[in-house]
Amino acid sequence: MNPLNVAILTPNSPQRWELGHLLSHYRVVRLIENAMHGYPDSKELQSLLRILSPQVVFLDVTDLEQAIRVAKEASEWLPGIQIIAFGGRLESSEMLFVMRAGIQEYLPYPINSEDLRDALTRCVRRLEEKPVAMDLVSNVFSFLPAKPGAGASTICLNTAAAIAHRTQNRTGLFDFDIDCGTLDFYMNLEAGFSVRDAAEYGEQMDDTIWQRIVTKAGALDVLRSGRPQPDRPLNIWNLEAILAFARPRYDHICIDLAAVGSQTSMATLRHSNRIFLVTTPEICSLHMTLRTLDVIKEMGLESRVSIVLNRVDSRSHMRLSQVEELLGQKVVQAFPNDWVGMQRSMQEGKALLQSGPLAGRYAEFAASLLKAEAPVKKPEGLLSGIGRLFQARG
Repeated sequence: MNPLNVAILTPNSPQRWELGHLLSHYRVVRLIENAMHGYPDSKELQSLLRILSPQVVFLDVTDLEQAIRVAKEASEWLPGIQIIAFGGRLESSEMLFVMRAGIQEYLPYPINSEDLRDALTRCVRRLEEKPVAMDLVSNVFSFLPAKPGAGASTICLNTAAAIAHRTQNRTGLFDFDIDCGTLDFYMNLEAGFSVRDAAEYGEQMDDTIWQRIVTKAGALDVLRSGRPQPDRPLNIWNLEAILAFARPRYDHICIDLAAVGSQTSMATLRHSNRIFLVTTPEICSLHMTLRTLDVIKEMGLESRVSIVLNRVDSRSHMRLSQVEELLGQKVVQAFPNDWVGMQRSMQEGKALLQSGPLAGRYAEFAASLLKAEAPVKKPEGLLSGIGRLFQARG
């Protein structure tokens, strides 16, 4: 059962710590750490909601005017979100304004642990009846390497091309490995605009600018990583705005990421409908896969992740069944090892495969993704078993 993503918004650091300590005793809660202290402005709040996707927000109502503004905006941008007010003492006349703002619960300070449990229980029940309407496009696929060199970039590129060929719809290919992106090389692209250029526009991005920044490569719109520029850091909040701009403009988006731990990758994973963790049968790669899975679980995204096994051949020491047993997950796709063929293709500037066993596997993989597309079902047991969810941590 997945715990709830919970955020705390308060300008009072001691109260933040005390409430966080109380919440840490419940299995139902995954406390979101964020850098926002106080009442975020509209832009900051919208970014927080989109990137961190909280289901429950504890909102300090010491500054009632600011709290009501935040509550109204949060309820508008993330329908179904549960807001629990805390702090101070509200008069009966003020409670009416609080309720109209979309705040469902109120806990006066100091917070009683039993009252906290009861409030969370009611929130769980409401979320079970009406889950938070997460602002996710169902066809955003991220490719995450277990470690550098696992082949995620090649798989991302060829899968995107196979999807575009099969659907004839608008398909985006985004290279978010901003320090070591390889798609420019693989696709033999000349110098052009990059994701850093796009991010600098942030919420000012429009269709005219977008068409100048992306590179047309056959049926794909490519947003390139460009060369490493350590003196030009990428603003993660602006990157989030670019993703929000691009999502409704494409039927499918495939995103090539750096290994987990990259700030860009961590932010992008939350926007992904499916995360394909690419690994190889090597012991080191499988070890890094387990570590990456732990990070993804801590982010609450384990239901979105699937394992892709790359470079499989008869000489591999690990059989597919052994890999699945070690990782505790099924492998959704295995790609054969064709090192010679890939090197030849890259020398010719044709990492986009047109024929051969690998090309056929990419086509099969794309077909399986398209076949799997369906309205997202509420995960079984997500919010059921309330009693067990509220067991205290040991």
